[in-house]
Amino acid sequence: MDTIYQYRISCATCGDVEESVWRSEAPTECPNDSGHTVNDVVVVSKMSDMDVHVIEQPPFAKPDYRTKISKTTSVIKVAPGETKDIDYQMAEERYVSGGHIVVKNGHFGDHIKASVQDADSLIPELYRAALCEDWPTVAEYIEGAWIHYGGEYSNHGIDTYPLNAKITVGLYLRVTYSAAPHLYDFKGAWDVATAYAVGDTVTSGDKAYHCIQANTGEVVSNASYWEEKPFTEVLVYYRLTKKLD
Repeated sequence: MDTIYQYRISCATCGDVEESVWRSEAPTECPNDSGHTVNDVVVVSKMSDMDVHVIEQPPFAKPDYRTKISKTTSVIKVAPGETKDIDYQMAEERYVSGGHIVVKNGHFGDHIKASVQDADSLIPELYRAALCEDWPTVAEYIEGAWIHYGGEYSNHGIDTYPLNAKITVGLYLRVTYSAAPHLYDFKGAWDVATAYAVGDTVTSGDKAYHCIQANTGEVVSNASYWEEKPFTEVLVYYRLTKKLD
């Protein structure tokens, strides 16, 4: 590109007139009327190749954030009356923007808590009092919420809105699932030497059994003493957001 200029023309009739156009040669006429007498022409602006900078723009807008859905590693089985922690370890520093729980064979009375846990003691002891709600609990954002029973399968949202912070790599997102604690008294794995009362629940293999007649040593396959109950099966997934550089 040649050097180009903008000029101010001193016209005997119009006075000083500044051009808005760029040109490579000085004008010889008044831009308002070619018949006017031009007394003087002065350069007011100049532009050359050295003054032009072309900035290449990407064809699409660059995102500021990227959000992904991530799930816990497996289906978690919870026996009637049992409470179990379901942990998801943060592999990257991310904002947590909600999630869902998928429940199979849930029961009226099931409920959850949700929190961030420092299960591996990553936070130095010096900072725990300032950073944590009650170490190793970093923050509890669902103190208690009922699971809405909806038949064999149901889907429940996890509201993480109070958790307005990035979660550090290595910490755990934890959902604590309690299966109908007021309806059953969970006793763990069946034991031949334990005396069981009506209402006790035990596990044997991958099944749960509810005691319907007090006994000691009666095997769980004996339908006169035990009623088979399905495990509650739980899947958890989260919506994780990362701020891009």
